[in-house]
Amino acid sequence: MSKVTIHLPPDLLTSVKAEANRGGVPISEVVRQAIIAHLHRGVPATRLEALRSARGLWKGRKDLPDTVHLRQDTEGV
Repeated sequence: MSKVTIHLPPDLLTSVKAEANRGGVPISEVVRQAIIAHLHRGVPATRLEALRSARGLWKGRKDLPDTVHLRQDTEGV
C-alpha cells in the first residue's frame, strides 16, 4: 500500500476520528472506505443489485401502455 498525505479541515478530522473510534479501526481505514464508497457510488456491485435498484422505475407512470396492450400488439409477429 502507498502512503498519502491529505489535509483536512479541523471539523472533518474530528468526524473522521470519531468514526474510527466508533468502528474500532484506524483513521486510515475510515478514509480508505470513504474513498472507495465515493469512487463506486452509483455503480451496482452485482447484477442482482442493479436489478433491485431498477425496481419500481416505471411505477405510477400513466404514459406507458399496460402489458395486455403490449402483448396484443406483438401477437402474430
